[in-house]
Amino acid sequence: MPIIGQQRVIEDLLNKPLHHCNLIQGPKGSGKRIILEYVAEKLKYEFVELGGGVADARGLIEKCICVAKPTIFYIVGDTATIQAQNALLKLMEEPPQNAYIFVGVTDSYNVLGTIRSRSHAIYLAAYDFVQLKRYCKMKQVDEDLIKTICQVVDTPGAIDRVLELNFTELYEYVNKVYNNILTVTTGNAFKICNSIGFKDEEGKYPVDLFLEIFRNVAADHLSEDYYRGAAFIEYTSTALADLRVRGANKPLIFDIWVLNIRKLR
Repeated sequence: MPIIGQQRVIEDLLNKPLHHCNLIQGPKGSGKRIILEYVAEKLKYEFVELGGGVADARGLIEKCICVAKPTIFYIVGDTATIQAQNALLKLMEEPPQNAYIFVGVTDSYNVLGTIRSRSHAIYLAAYDFVQLKRYCKMKQVDEDLIKTICQVVDTPGAIDRVLELNFTELYEYVNKVYNNILTVTTGNAFKICNSIGFKDEEGKYPVDLFLEIFRNVAADHLSEDYYRGAAFIEYTSTALADLRVRGANKPLIFDIWVLNIRKLR
């Protein structure tokens, strides 16, 4: 992913002394890993990405102890187990000189408070319409789709995801749900789940992406029925926030979202 819209963060990382322990926060697809890869390349540092398991944390400790060249270590904090985080804490108390640890999260509360307190916080700024449009053009998106895509998703990574899924079909599906969810039977409303994926399931729409687009479709219809549209946005925003929580039961969150929406009949 090309680096767009995070110049302030990049400049700070390149021009100021790096902290050894960092928590970098931004929505899914905002470019946390790409930014750190770019910074490592510019600084001529090594870049290492690790998973969130205990073995990864222990491997990080071993790598840090013997690291000779300055190295940026990136860990996806949203998936790091509690055991892995506890192992990581020991390293963060006395990080080696050449090790710069970055824990990437969509929500800082997905990691232990002790990790938050030991880390330098970095927040990625929201992308605006112009930045997203520029990214679409770099990806050679059809001119007729650019405006709509930039209105319904909020990160470059989300643009990549909708393009992989066939954006036109996804957008039409979301609008169909929006127009019919209050008029069909409750049983048919729950059949929406048949097309929603709660993991990386081929042929299904990721639940977070579906809800993100649904929220923006509701915002576009505010002038038609403000009360209903505002309630749609509130319930959908709550569901999206709940999905970001570690260990979230995604099917249950989606079912609750359907029930909340159905209250508006």
